[in-house]
Amino acid sequence: KTANGAPNFPNGLTGTAGTFTGNLNVGGVLTYEDVTNVDSIGVGTFRDGLRVTGICTATAFHGDGSALTGVGASFGNSSVNSTGIGTFSALVSNTAFSHRNMIINGAMLVAQRQDKTGVSNGYGGCDRFKFLRDGATVVTLKQGGGGVAIPSEGFSKCQHVDVTTADTSMDTNNYNILTTRLEGRDLQRIKKGTSNAEQITVSFYIKSTIIGTYILELTDNDNSRSCSKAYTISSSNTWEKKVITFPADTTGQYDCDADLSMEVNWWLGAGSVYTSGTLQTTWGAQTNANRAVGCVNAVNSASNDIMLTGVQMEIGPVATPFEHRTFNAEIQRCMRYYEKSFQYSDAPANNGSYSTTGGGGAVFARSNNGSNRGKIQFKVEKRSSPGLTFYGNGSGYWYSPSTGYHQYNSVSNGPDKTGFYPRQQASGSIIDVQGHYSADAEL
Repeated sequence: KTANGAPNFPNGLTGTAGTFTGNLNVGGVLTYEDVTNVDSIGVGTFRDGLRVTGICTATAFHGDGSALTGVGASFGNSSVNSTGIGTFSALVSNTAFSHRNMIINGAMLVAQRQDKTGVSNGYGGCDRFKFLRDGATVVTLKQGGGGVAIPSEGFSKCQHVDVTTADTSMDTNNYNILTTRLEGRDLQRIKKGTSNAEQITVSFYIKSTIIGTYILELTDNDNSRSCSKAYTISSSNTWEKKVITFPADTTGQYDCDADLSMEVNWWLGAGSVYTSGTLQTTWGAQTNANRAVGCVNAVNSASNDIMLTGVQMEIGPVATPFEHRTFNAEIQRCMRYYEKSFQYSDAPANNGSYSTTGGGGAVFARSNNGSNRGKIQFKVEKRSSPGLTFYGNGSGYWYSPSTGYHQYNSVSNGPDKTGFYPRQQASGSIIDVQGHYSADAEL
């Protein structure tokens, strides 16, 4: 039936199909019973809201969703992506907002030792990152900046491994590793060795002359366990970001002490002792043959360079944005393991003019060969009683304005974790002395 006006159906309207070329206005409630689909080619507008008691599935929503309410934990998504501002009345996260990064000096800001040449095993350049090798390799370790770092990513410094003597052919026992080491106290959040053990994600920027497969390894030195992951450097001498997630390990807890518990090892080449097995990509008893399988030789030429920065290690399977710390905060962390009396820009050395005149941070103390006098306090309490190196004249002797240079007497002077007594061999007399020192409590 066709109606040109406004027809009234007091007893209802029943039909198998209907077509409305204009608007359909319903003053009461419009109920769809036993309707499988409602199909619209346009936008449906509901002035007073749309209530769905079942499941609403959509590939897109119209509008900005600013009035969307009642979205609970069962929403079904593991993440919420927004290009605008997200406002939350409460937010619960398993990842800390600060102190996420377990790596000290990951942005390579601190370099107390300054550049160091002729390194076969030891520190130089950036604090807390050590070069280890068995074989022929010799490197210069230096803090890279300027044209070699990546300020566009927020990193103006890097640890630069400059190969000066190559290992062109790895013998069976040879290895080349850039490592940073962590004490057990700083690893308890991983909950390793428990049923709640956490995954660990390591992210970093790396640049190397040699392309190919490299190995990153985490160790458990308390329980002789390890896990290795391969990654690829695709372009020579080009910064690349790497994100590597390590599985949780429910076996073997890290000791909660100040001793070495974990090494984060960037393998740069190894012989068959470390490459002849199958790469151990899950945690297990450390087996040398499985530690660096497939690793390239990144030190096979004296023209090779390896650079590293932006190192972050955190809980969970996701790499969050890098946690930048101030220089002051970072150097305080570094000095738990190493400090020097020299001013920051001076590399520790003998025979500098500042060593005998009191400039450049030289320390002064009262000294006696037979008893402890004035104690020199470290700037930061050390991880453990450190090894001391003294700097002054060519032999490292400190200087007394009244009696000249005197050899250090190592008997009953400390050091402990807080400082040392600078006893000088001066025939029992009490003298004023001045000079420099470095204190090393590295893991």
